[in-house]
Amino acid sequence: MTFIMMFMSNVKRLLNFCYLTIPIFFASFIVAGLASYGHVTPTTPLLIASIGASITIIFVVPSSPMGKTWPLIGGHLVSALIGLGLSAVFNNIIILFTLTITCTIMVMIALKCVHPPGVATALIPVLSQTSNPVDVCFLLDPVLLNVIPLAFSGIVYRRWIVSK
Repeated sequence: MTFIMMFMSNVKRLLNFCYLTIPIFFASFIVAGLASYGHVTPTTPLLIASIGASITIIFVVPSSPMGKTWPLIGGHLVSALIGLGLSAVFNNIIILFTLTITCTIMVMIALKCVHPPGVATALIPVLSQTSNPVDVCFLLDPVLLNVIPLAFSGIVYRRWIVSK
């Protein structure tokens, strides 16, 4: 009897693993595909690295307030805007890093769109300032080009989880 229960428990764990792996795979594929084919600005990255962290939050902890649509979109967009703005004003990297991180977190709290990977998005223009500065197009390509398909994938996933 215990063998059957253990077997069924493992089957259930495998199914839960598949229920998580398949949506993550498809969301990652869609984001990467759209970023690659929709990419028009050669000076910015195709994918922002913080999208990987966002995918983790959206799919692994879908009930988290940080994984909802507004924090995802607002967190990345506001953060990118702050990073761009501060990069245009300050040259001292220590001041720039400090202000970018602090301002990004405080503005996300004020706008109720706290999404921790957004802070990493804000640092992209800061880090790029020394080698290859990014411009306002960074907000559209790659930030929104990465975030919008992920937001739609998250909405579909949350509805799928609720109906399951």
